[in-house]
Amino acid sequence: MDSKGRLLILELGGIGDVVMALPALSAIVGAPGDTRIKILVVERTASIVEQLRHYRRDLEIEGTDVYGRKDPLEWFRLARRLRREGYERVIDMSAVEGFWAGIRRFIFLKALSAPEIIGRNTGGLGWAYTKSVYEELTSKEHEVERKIKVAKLLGIEVEERRPRFITVPHHRGWAEAFLADLSRGPILGVNPGAYRPSRMWRWERFRCIALWAVRELGMGVV
Repeated sequence: MDSKGRLLILELGGIGDVVMALPALSAIVGAPGDTRIKILVVERTASIVEQLRHYRRDLEIEGTDVYGRKDPLEWFRLARRLRREGYERVIDMSAVEGFWAGIRRFIFLKALSAPEIIGRNTGGLGWAYTKSVYEELTSKEHEVERKIKVAKLLGIEVEERRPRFITVPHHRGWAEAFLADLSRGPILGVNPGAYRPSRMWRWERFRCIALWAVRELGMGVV
């Protein structure tokens, strides 16, 4: 990646979106060069991208709670602060999901006043981008591959195309114990809960699945 001052990466999706962005983000952050990089995410996903400091210790990570708010003043204040930080390039990793989303994205990105704005021209709605890759919102292409295409616009090749987590030291003991259990047989991982109530499953159903896995399949449950 060419060294061109400061780079801002926007990955303002949910947990699943950020996990699927890890191959592209890892390649961008790990690319040689002295470009200063900042990743802006929503607060609940900031801990996921913390592992990218493994590639670059001076990586800046900011979690924001503005995403999802309808008050335009909140977005204006965020854009004004980011503009003062002076980014030469902005990379937007998310799809543009609809006409009004395209308008909001256009206003926000243009308010950053970056000379180069790179992103995904979803259905022709990526009006703010100076460099983009075209995509259809409902195509069968995997989201990991779509985000990788954005990284390629920087001239970066992504070799590892599967999301990979790097264990931080204070989690290593837990991870080693988990892997030891895994060697004894199959394990079912259960992660109850969701950010949005509409996506939540009742805890009783998680319990039924867990009991079925233990009794019928002989699995361990984490």
